Amino acid sequence: SPPREQASAVLSAAVKLTGTLILRHLNYLYELPYASQQSVRNVIRDTVSMITRH
Repeated sequence: SPPREQASAVLSAAVKLTGTLILRHLNYLYELPYASQQSVRNVIRDTVSMITRH
């Protein structure tokens, strides 16, 4: 399949996985200090941009 199709398949799988993890750990995330929540969001954003860049 074309690289774009592969990339979107990988991206949607990553989004599903990330969403599942976030939902599973939502209560834990709420209890994290604000700084930690920010770094978690930064990691997710960096991962997504890294995937979409390919």
